[in-house]
Amino acid sequence: MTNPQNHLEPTHSEVALLAYTISRSQKGKHRTAEENWFEAERTIKEQRLQALTQEKSELKSYKSKQTAGKK
Repeated sequence: MTNPQNHLEPTHSEVALLAYTISRSQKGKHRTAEENWFEAERTIKEQRLQALTQEKSELKSYKSKQTAGKK
């Protein structure tokens, strides 16, 4: 059985690309590479969690419609 949290974990490449994008968009603000890395990691995890939550909600809604149609 897989741990659901593993689906939230971004790859090194995904985090690196977003961290680079964040550093390029700072416009004069200077933060460390580590701060950008952690922000990128957090952002990706939040996006994935939101997507999983939405999928779960849509599936629940679909199932209730299916059950209601059988009555």
